[in-house]
Amino acid sequence: MSIEVILTEKMSIDTALRKFSKLVKKEELIEQLYNRREYMKPSKKKKFKREQAIIKRKRQEKIDAKKSKLNGDM
Repeated sequence: MSIEVILTEKMSIDTALRKFSKLVKKEELIEQLYNRREYMKPSKKKKFKREQAIIKRKRQEKIDAKKSKLNGDM
């Protein structure tokens, strides 16, 4: 698996780095490296996954609350 970002003449390096980091997040490479660093028991995997889901849900609720506040929905 390799990730490639091809630069065009008009594209800046900052833009290319942003594209690269988005692709890395999309492919979940960092998570794979973290998971493979050491063995995790199945029960710990479940607990970790559940905790991550809670964090993600809270983050999404904050974003939704901000959007509804901006739109004037209450």
